[in-house]
This record gives sequence, structure tokens and C-alpha cells, in this order.
Amino acid sequence: WNETSGTNYSVKLQSAAISGSVLVCAFSSGVFAVYDATSPKALPCLHKLSAARGSIDTVAMSGDLIALGSKRFGQLAVWHWRDEAFALKQQGHDHEATCAAWSPDGRVFASGGADHKVKVWSDATGFCFATFDDHLAPVAAVAFAASKNAFLAS
Repeated sequence: WNETSGTNYSVKLQSAAISGSVLVCAFSSGVFAVYDATSPKALPCLHKLSAARGSIDTVAMSGDLIALGSKRFGQLAVWHWRDEAFALKQQGHDHEATCAAWSPDGRVFASGGADHKVKVWSDATGFCFATFDDHLAPVAAVAFAASKNAFLAS
């Protein structure tokens, strides 16, 4: 609620991820924010950006890189928050982008979508180098194995 304008804001936390001492939160307003998670009393905001016209629905972190997915537009973006620059911005899926995860080494990330596809993206090039379309339903989650070059999708 904004008392000055009398506007009622309805913004929901859609997704959150933590990497080391940094917490990133994605909101239904299209804004994501980066916080210092080491503070004992409050979470100081390190960076805030409006990155989408609609909701940011999924977020994953690897070091200074933040992967963001928008269900409504099927878009994927990777934001380097310390440099304040996009490393990747792609139309990733034919329908909603529903989930994302980074590999343990931070060199690739996978995204899942309502289009029944899992896509694997290179951090170095910013392009999708593999697409798996064997799912019979929308992909709800992706995760990389900690010690192998493998990932799981459901």
C-alpha cells in the first residue's frame, strides 16, 4: 500500500535462490532483487532491477550469475549482478519457462518449460546447445547432479 498515491500493490515472491552470502528474490512484478544474506538484523539490498514486463517465475544462481525465467513470455535471461549486465537474454521456450538450474561448475544451466522441453545453455556463448523434448508433460523442475555431468528433470 502506498499511502501517498493511495495505490494498493499486490506483489508476490515467486522464487528465491542463495549462493554463498547472496540471496536473490524474484517477484510477480517483474522485479528481482539481490540481498546481502550475511547481515544479522536486516537484508541490505545490493541491487534491484525490473527485468520483465510480467512475473519472474524462476531464479537460479551460480556465483555472480543469476538465471531468470518468465513463464508468461517463455523468456530466459542471465544477469551478472556485479557487472550489472545481461550475459544472456533469449526467447527460451515456445510456452512458459517454468524452472532453471545451474551446473555445479557454473558453466551451463538447464531450463524447463511448459512446452515439454529441457534446454541446456552455455554460459560462455549464451546459446542453447541441447534440447530434450521427451517429456510428456510440462517440465516442473531441473537439477544437476553434484558430482557428475548429468541433470534430472521432472
